[in-house]
Amino acid sequence: MTQTDTLPNRRVLVPALATPPEDVSACLPCEVAGKAFATTWQVRLFSDGPVDRQGLCQRIQAILDRIDAEMSPYRADSDLTRFNEARAGAFVSLPPMLMQVIAHALDMARLTGGAFDPALLEAVELWGFGAKIVPEGLPTPQARAALTQRQDWRALDWRPDGLIKPEGLKLDLCGIAKGFAVDAVTDRLKATPGVHSALIEIGGELKAFGIRSEGQPWWVEIDRADNGFNTETLVALCDLAVATTG
Repeated sequence: MTQTDTLPNRRVLVPALATPPEDVSACLPCEVAGKAFATTWQVRLFSDGPVDRQGLCQRIQAILDRIDAEMSPYRADSDLTRFNEARAGAFVSLPPMLMQVIAHALDMARLTGGAFDPALLEAVELWGFGAKIVPEGLPTPQARAALTQRQDWRALDWRPDGLIKPEGLKLDLCGIAKGFAVDAVTDRLKATPGVHSALIEIGGELKAFGIRSEGQPWWVEIDRADNGFNTETLVALCDLAVATTG
């Protein structure tokens, strides 16, 4: 990624491409949108012919619904909840896609030395960010102290088709599942005949490939941080992704 300063309070980030992007000037625009993960999603694309919007929307929604059914900690019927509520020591069979995301989450935990921890559901719920309703105000010192006794991601016992449930461990994949969903929709669009360029956005997480028909990249603006610098940042997404959510 290269950086070009065009104005004193603006940063423009442009990727260093090995080859020029495909010319899509003769392509037709299309946009579809929907709801998933208690937020919204939208796709903007350019194709070399008319797109069946309803069919495309249904295919994308099916992908997102499946991810939600497997990975949501807010659904009592999700595969993730089934694992979290299993008795300690029990083997829990899990679908391949969920196992893939858990594997990615564990890789990130190892790479970051645990800074990214997919086993924080109890802490998330304790501080009121999960599905459980908690009393207003800060958690009690006793409740916070209990969290220090919990097992972390290192306690997961991996099997090819599932996991052994450690005592006192519950998974929360919200830090990675939405990004995985963006990747999954991107892969589906790249495999769709006639689609040459697209921008995918799910609740503030974005990925794009190709460029727009007028030759411009897919520009994404990141909100100015309240840090005294007041710098506007524009990112040219071209086979790249960015997460703008908190």
